[in-house]
Amino acid sequence: MIASSARSTHIPLQKVRISESGYHLQLYVHINDTKALLTLDTGASDTVFDTLLIEQMLSRKSRLHQDRLSAGLGTSEMESRHIRIPSLQIGRLYIPSERFTCLDLQNLNTTYQSLGIPQVAGVLGSDILSRFDAHISYSSLRLTLHAGSQADTTFAKKAYFVV
Repeated sequence: MIASSARSTHIPLQKVRISESGYHLQLYVHINDTKALLTLDTGASDTVFDTLLIEQMLSRKSRLHQDRLSAGLGTSEMESRHIRIPSLQIGRLYIPSERFTCLDLQNLNTTYQSLGIPQVAGVLGSDILSRFDAHISYSSLRLTLHAGSQADTTFAKKAYFVV
């Protein structure tokens, strides 16, 4: 169940075990009204989507971003691409027509598959978490997003909470 106030939303999290002592938190979002699973990563600077999966979901190709390489996700540098997602909904937070980075997340999804964990469409990163004043409750497995103090950024100006 998703409970919310007018300027916030609570999203249930799933805890998936990846080792004897470790786990990842995951959540469901809607990309153009299609349900998709994301891994929550507070250490990721940006929200990224798997190139192949997002291109299939949106039925179009992403564009190569030539001027930089992205680092992280357990690899050295990777070629990044961008794609405009017409609508991303996280709980009641609706983000219309935003450009996101696409990376090859095959290594992550291969690891998940070997552990019996469903593949993810992407990683929810600090760009969204910080702009919407995220609070993570590990005890109740819940992510709360608010219309936070950084809501004046271009990215957050067009986002809104649906009723």
